[in-house]
Amino acid sequence: MRTWVLGDSIVSRAGEGNNTQLYGGGFVQWFGQPGGKCKGLVDRALFLMRRKPFPTTLIVHVGTNDILSSPTWDIRQRVLDNLTGLREILPNTRIIWSDILVRLGYAEEVKKGAGRKCMRNINKYAHWVIKNKMGGNAHIVVHSGNFTPSRRNEDGRPIYMYDCVHPSPFGFLVFKQTLSNALVHFNHVPQSIVYPPGALDV
Repeated sequence: MRTWVLGDSIVSRAGEGNNTQLYGGGFVQWFGQPGGKCKGLVDRALFLMRRKPFPTTLIVHVGTNDILSSPTWDIRQRVLDNLTGLREILPNTRIIWSDILVRLGYAEEVKKGAGRKCMRNINKYAHWVIKNKMGGNAHIVVHSGNFTPSRRNEDGRPIYMYDCVHPSPFGFLVFKQTLSNALVHFNHVPQSIVYPPGALDV
């Protein structure tokens, strides 16, 4: 079993250090691009496919840098084009959309709440694509139940770094634990579409 995690700087940072494996994912490789957006995922996957064995599972975690950068309809189109494009080039690979994480704030935000509204809109649309456009063997990981901006560990350390953009070490622990739990769940219940089971807006 081989798992690729494809995405932005959250993915690249999650893949640093010694604790980079995900329980239930087999051999896990992290391919993050700082500043990465939904656009270009297919080209990046093709580049990797020319150099590495194909993955049995592909986790896509991207979208944070798209929020408020373009009209929402344009971002949604990118999500559709790239998820379905990944399915075309990896027809036998299990593809998992990992929801965009909620942030403490958005520098591009003009109207309060616009960033979170855009994030929820993109995630909800990605859920629809996974359910209706991927031809099966596709899943969703919803982070909102575990990854909340106000959450702290038992020592009082926050889930985000002081830049309010990247998860703290505790935040990455929560992020990777959720992905691990999701992989175990989908391995045991392959017909399930979403983790956690019963998550809203799916």
